[in-house]
Amino acid sequence: MHVLRKRLMHACKNRGWAEMSKLCHEFAQGLDDLKDLSLEDLKQLERILLADDLFLMALVTGKKEVPEEFEGKVMSMLISFAQPKTQN
Repeated sequence: MHVLRKRLMHACKNRGWAEMSKLCHEFAQGLDDLKDLSLEDLKQLERILLADDLFLMALVTGKKEVPEEFEGKVMSMLISFAQPKTQN
């Protein structure tokens, strides 16, 4: 799992778009550099990170519906993470 986690951290940091790199990297850091994810969750994240940045951005911003193959705990967490924080 260590090798998979390390590879996914690299994939999170090195996206094509700077915005997606920042979002994915901060998401991964918020999960203790992915140490908080199970093997199943890591595999789901791996599938998600194979998507291109334009498509992934559309998913996390709600502009496109999440396809069945990306549905799950990790995608829900990423979408929640990407939502702007409300200010009081």
